[in-house]
Amino acid sequence: MPKPNTLPKLASLLVLPLVLSANSCGTERPRLALPPAERAAEVAYPPIPAGEAVCDGKPCLSDRETAGVMAGLANALDEANRRLSWLRDWITTAGK
Repeated sequence: MPKPNTLPKLASLLVLPLVLSANSCGTERPRLALPPAERAAEVAYPPIPAGEAVCDGKPCLSDRETAGVMAGLANALDEANRRLSWLRDWITTAGK
């Protein structure tokens, strides 16, 4: 086992050839592959109605409107999850 103070020196000697070989790989930059914009766009929140019911003298959402908002949020979450799944698959196959 080498002495404890020689480990940093040994590590720096091993890193130097790696750095030099990485620099000599070429001058052309790698292309960056981007997914289609419509696949990476965010999913919009569902519209929230102004409220047709009256609660304590103020407009509030009726049960029907609340259910509609909840269904809209569930649909938006499903769409976002579909896009994430597609993006995950695209990333894993893009390098192949």
